[in-house]
Amino acid sequence: MPPIQVRLERDGAASCRTSDGAAFAAASPSALWQRLADGPAGAIHLLPEGTEPTGGSGSAAEAMMAAGCGAAVGPVLRAGGVEAPAPWRTDAVRSARMAGGGLIVSAGLAGDLAARLVRRRWDRFWPSDLAALVAELCEPLRWPKAVARRLQGDPDEDLRGDLMPPWRAGLAPHDGVAPTLLVYGACDASSMLYFDAFARTAGVNLLFLRPSHPAADLGWLCAASAVVLVRGLAQALQTGVADLMRAVGVPVFWFVDDDFFALAREYPSFAPYKAERMADLAERIAGIIVPTAALRETLAGTIGFPSGRIAVLGPRPARCWPRPTRPAQGVGLIGGTFRGEGLRRLVVPALAASASPPRIVACDNLRPFLGGIQAEWEPYEPDFLTFLHRWQRRAPAVIAHPPGRTANLPAKSDATILVAHAIGAVPVVADEPGFSGWGEEQGVVRVAGRDWAEALRHAQRPDVAGEMRARLDAVLAAEARFSDDALTLLAAVTHPAPVADDLFHERLNAALGSPLLAPRVAEPRVRRSLAKRLRDSAVKRLGWLQ
Repeated sequence: MPPIQVRLERDGAASCRTSDGAAFAAASPSALWQRLADGPAGAIHLLPEGTEPTGGSGSAAEAMMAAGCGAAVGPVLRAGGVEAPAPWRTDAVRSARMAGGGLIVSAGLAGDLAARLVRRRWDRFWPSDLAALVAELCEPLRWPKAVARRLQGDPDEDLRGDLMPPWRAGLAPHDGVAPTLLVYGACDASSMLYFDAFARTAGVNLLFLRPSHPAADLGWLCAASAVVLVRGLAQALQTGVADLMRAVGVPVFWFVDDDFFALAREYPSFAPYKAERMADLAERIAGIIVPTAALRETLAGTIGFPSGRIAVLGPRPARCWPRPTRPAQGVGLIGGTFRGEGLRRLVVPALAASASPPRIVACDNLRPFLGGIQAEWEPYEPDFLTFLHRWQRRAPAVIAHPPGRTANLPAKSDATILVAHAIGAVPVVADEPGFSGWGEEQGVVRVAGRDWAEALRHAQRPDVAGEMRARLDAVLAAEARFSDDALTLLAAVTHPAPVADDLFHERLNAALGSPLLAPRVAEPRVRRSLAKRLRDSAVKRLGWLQ
């Protein structure tokens, strides 16, 4: 079959043109795959609109099919052939890297893709490009854990269209005349506590996308009026996403709710966040969004980022979050291990001194700090809405948040108060800068010094707990009303314009043809793969390397 150029439309259709001039249209992904499956057997070569096949890509198609491989995506490194997969991975997606981007797929796999799309009811969703569709649907063939993770949910569930796993999302905006803001990061507390309140706000299309392979995310990135990178700036710089978006004209903003440069001195995982490594950051991204004025001043001083391009956007509750319904009882313990010493020194003795020891629910990352105290343990859960669901079932009456020990403390916000409120608990917090504006008049118990025993007893009294929850509910209900207007959010991203279809396709084709896309994505994976092969070989041959 001759190579086919494909243009994906936002309404879910695809316009296709073969290199010999024939044209056809497909109304849905499954219709396209089925048409390809019904054609001649062999290799099917799909290209983004505006690109042409090369001799190298043709050789790659022949090599992939000769090796029995089901599919290949990306640009080609070698025109002479592609490394064949191991026999047990013959259906796996291969990162063969074709010149100009695109996809090579066998006719048999095309038919399988059509059947899966219909069976799993994904047919009304287009990924960013055809390579993304194959990558997402074939990934479970390589990684059984991905299958288990994706099948945990009810296939008939009413999905939130704004929380976009790459394999289920569409590109069409809710409001065609409003700008589209893409929150690019895991749907964790950092995304949900600061942006989810705007998910139903008129005047902006707010979408959440968990990062996948940059090529698989290109469609949503290019369709966005602005992209907000949630916390993971180093990864976006390493993979080239940030530079690629700048090159094609998409403004990129970094949202960060901790002082990563202070944390880099305490935790090896934050090592990329050194001031000298971010010296040119102001040239690479459009701005930074932080939750507190203190963090704005810190970042401006640490990395020299212009303070006028650092916006402050505090946490706020979302009306679409589920409400707690169960009777509350006991004490809940959440937070990072940097609060472990305060937990051991202040909260544990206070709980042990209680005449009637309360029921305790705790995140299991805090287990080392609780000594012999009996507790109901909740596993760490990064997905915020799942976390919320689990803790609402546990229904603690109080959330205790002891003082922390970290240089990052002055940058912390009051987001824990919103978490406690969403769980249905009274927040009992340390007297820290982030909680300075809160007190019992607003429904929060702030503890100065060591008197945690009395504070916890006070907050657990049924009459006090009920009154405190009512006060906090009233304060946060007023805060939620501020999210009815998109101006606050749009001001933080400098009021971007909506993206017209022509601009979307111009960006997408420019990105697919950009040299920024492939090299930075491949290098870390190649290094890890090579290191693993060398190590495995040494272990097998020598039997002593540890």
